[in-house]
Amino acid sequence: MTDENQLAKHHKERMEASRQSILGAMKDIEAEIDERGYYCDPEDPDKPRRLSMQEIQRRAGVSEAYLRNARHADLREDVRQWLAVQKKKTGASSKPEAEKVRRETIRYYEQTLKELATETAMWKAAHDDLVKQVERLKTQIANMSSNDGNKIVLLDPRKNK
Repeated sequence: MTDENQLAKHHKERMEASRQSILGAMKDIEAEIDERGYYCDPEDPDKPRRLSMQEIQRRAGVSEAYLRNARHADLREDVRQWLAVQKKKTGASSKPEAEKVRRETIRYYEQTLKELATETAMWKAAHDDLVKQVERLKTQIANMSSNDGNKIVLLDPRKNK
């Protein structure tokens, strides 16, 4: 096989892999929409994402210019048609109940904040008690050192052996 044939074969395989990647991304996105009823960031369901050709290319791992290439006009048209169907099917390109989810998320964070504030107050009270105890002990040590002229002498632990 000549170098030109090998190069052509290599490019054809790359193009087919990219095509399959885009088609796979579309299937994954469609499954997510069917599961949730809207499209969002796969890593963070609270983060809505706009469903677009660029998003499909990003999910597929190809460059944003991939579908702009004239060689991929048929695939670009397939993606456009698929996007139109998805937008009609879901009624929107991203999360329709986003406001409700935001309110629930805010309630969750408010509850968590209240719990943290309670824990912090308990920790602060315990900390304040310990600080008072340390101060009392310092005062006791100072009083013991000054009685009758006797001084407290700290022993080196190595000398006790």
